[in-house]
Amino acid sequence: MQTKFKSGLNLFFVLFLSVFQIVILLLLTSPIFSESKTGLKFGALLLIIDLIIFVPMLVFTRYEVGDECLVIQDWPLRRYKIPYGDIISVEDGDFEAKNKRIVALSMKRIAIGFRKESVDKNGKSRTQEIYIYISPADIDAFLLRLSGKMKIGEEQAKEKAAELSKKQEEHLKKKKQWQKEKARRKAEQAPEIIEMSGNVKFSNFTEVTQQEPGEDK
Repeated sequence: MQTKFKSGLNLFFVLFLSVFQIVILLLLTSPIFSESKTGLKFGALLLIIDLIIFVPMLVFTRYEVGDECLVIQDWPLRRYKIPYGDIISVEDGDFEAKNKRIVALSMKRIAIGFRKESVDKNGKSRTQEIYIYISPADIDAFLLRLSGKMKIGEEQAKEKAAELSKKQEEHLKKKKQWQKEKARRKAEQAPEIIEMSGNVKFSNFTEVTQQEPGEDK
């Protein structure tokens, strides 16, 4: 059964690439441009852009439904591996999302939503919801293949939820023990209060003032 799917191509994107290639060819071969240093430099710049961006985009954009995760790739250095247990939704291509990535060469696309855990600078873990827009040429076959894997992903999600719940319980237990220990130390460091019983009487006192010289005592 098919596991690797190429991206569909938008007609306007194909026309744009065709015109782009013709412009590069004219700039590099036509005497009008080849005799001009500016024309040659501009043609070389367009050729570099073509080799770095457009050619890799056409060659490497693909989607693979693997045994354990969905692999999405367009450039050699941009590759997403999404475990099926992390997938939260499969939406239509018109779905709008804040945190999204576009790995599609056609407007006929779908949005794969998944959760990604990361650790910030303070060492705290956080969970992000990311949506990747893809455009398999055969969307029906892709979704059929993906749905079978997502059933396995549901079991993975349940196992992961149970693991997280266990970790949370352990964290709460440690937190309670720490609070008890803190209260005990605070009680030990508190000053001792002496309670006095019965009535406390204060005797009268006579104020003695210093006399000036010559005054009678």
